[in-house]
Amino acid sequence: MIGPTQRLKRAVKPFLVQVVWGYDSAGLVKALRSLGLEPGDAVMIHCGFEPSHGFKGTPQELVEAFLSAVGPDGTVAMMSMPYNGMSSYEFLSKGNIFDVRRSISMMGILTEIFRRRREVLRGLHPTHSVAAWGRRAEWLISGQGEDLSPFGEGSPFARLVEADGKILLYDVPFTTMTFDHYLEHCIRDHLPVPLYRSEPMKGVVLDRQGNRREVRTWVLSEEVTGSRRSGILENELLRSRAMRKGRIGRSTLMLGQARAMVAAVQQMVREGRGFHQT
Repeated sequence: MIGPTQRLKRAVKPFLVQVVWGYDSAGLVKALRSLGLEPGDAVMIHCGFEPSHGFKGTPQELVEAFLSAVGPDGTVAMMSMPYNGMSSYEFLSKGNIFDVRRSISMMGILTEIFRRRREVLRGLHPTHSVAAWGRRAEWLISGQGEDLSPFGEGSPFARLVEADGKILLYDVPFTTMTFDHYLEHCIRDHLPVPLYRSEPMKGVVLDRQGNRREVRTWVLSEEVTGSRRSGILENELLRSRAMRKGRIGRSTLMLGQARAMVAAVQQMVREGRGFHQT
């Protein structure tokens, strides 16, 4: 049975969402500016949609706000992986085919809305496909599927560093950030466990023209997944100012500079520290 206090909370919550916590697209862009996101930036966004956190708009309008934050000279990327709740090893072991035109992004409703935009391009990697919009979209994803590692030198993650890009977490936990795997790749020779499984795997991809391709890729090892301590990494990136935290309404924001994040992790290695424990 619901008590009077709970009934009051339920009655008041819509008011709080709209009046106290509420913010619109312009307010969000202003908050992102205060964290350091600028017009012309290249940014990889990990995002969730939670109406009770105050955004006064639809998921489509939230995506539009992200695009307007960097403008026509900027570039927005989102993960567009076709699976969730399983490892890349499990996904490939099932023999799934990744259709770059039709496979749904399982990274949340905002990523699927973004993927379906006519001007968005999608990378040809079977396990870590990236969707991108904007001036450098084609360049950002053009190397996907050509390197054995999904986080190698031709990957969108490496190119984001080259572009002096940024990472934005909007209303999602730090553990959703895929860039941590690129950071691991950068220091893979110093990890206490292997970063990848012993042998690459084969993935099947249907490209933009419907042509079937086989892509060989390394997949992350169980050992690195089990030993990763994301809290240590998060604290270090915040301490070093490679990432900054913010808030608007009830929504949490984190913005990081890709190059600074790499530098922070490399400094950890030089000091004999890490974010993996066995």
